[in-house]
Amino acid sequence: MKEEEKKITKLTIIFISLFFGLIFLDQFTKLYLHSVESLGIFKLAKNHGIFLGKFRNIPHSLKLTSILIFNFSIILILSSFFYFLTEKLLKLKYGVFFLLIGILGNTLDRVYLGYVIDFIPLSTARSRFFYNIADIYQIIGAATLIISLLTGEAKKLWPDKEQRTKFWIGTEIQKHFLLSSLIPFITFGFFFLILEFLSLSLLFHKSFGSQSRKANEFIMVIFVPSVALFLLFSILFSLIIVYYSHKISGPLYRFQKETQNILEDKKHPEKLKFRDNDKLLKLEKLFLEIKDYVGNFKQ
Repeated sequence: MKEEEKKITKLTIIFISLFFGLIFLDQFTKLYLHSVESLGIFKLAKNHGIFLGKFRNIPHSLKLTSILIFNFSIILILSSFFYFLTEKLLKLKYGVFFLLIGILGNTLDRVYLGYVIDFIPLSTARSRFFYNIADIYQIIGAATLIISLLTGEAKKLWPDKEQRTKFWIGTEIQKHFLLSSLIPFITFGFFFLILEFLSLSLLFHKSFGSQSRKANEFIMVIFVPSVALFLLFSILFSLIIVYYSHKISGPLYRFQKETQNILEDKKHPEKLKFRDNDKLLKLEKLFLEIKDYVGNFKQ
């Protein structure tokens, strides 16, 4: 087995072990506190709300459906990021992993209990909040991602010594492709959100009549996750477009750069070798033909 394959296999085993270990630790502590209700400074607190205990009076079925759709969408997005991040981006991969495990741990509570078990107290001057192990995982994951981005690890997304380390390559293809793809996506999403808001307003205000505050709570439980998901999917969609357009724009940039070096009699490689999964691989052969033609012409 090659050294690189051994490294990938070892990393896979580490992540699988961490996955089951961290999930077990989170669920065990919750179930134990659920049974004893109190252990030293730890006190059982059942979080029936959505965020920091808010919207606890919303009907269970509506609240659970909204939360699960939102959480599983986030889990799907984070799983996609985790899958595509390589071992060269290990800090980012660990950050996404801990964030994913934290969200999954609390989602499991929602599925089989209908609420989240909290037990770690945190008091402020005005209020007191309770957290759990899964919340700590999310804090670790978010902190790791922020530190990784601030320390420049994201630059490894385009690993090379040439200018392709930049997010945007010299050509305008990426920007045109991104705009032409995003404009219809955002337009459709925007009108969909307006239609959803108007429909929810009509439904709940008609159902509750004068109880506009309760109607607004019902609307927010459905509409806010919809807006959040739209923004998250827009970001994910943009990153996917940039990533794959990089596979087209990169070879074009390199071909243009090295061909210009040939014409100006500057230093250039004997042949072009693009990256794995790059598109327009025929440019490698075309570069050799141009180099030979220019060389023969000059002779």
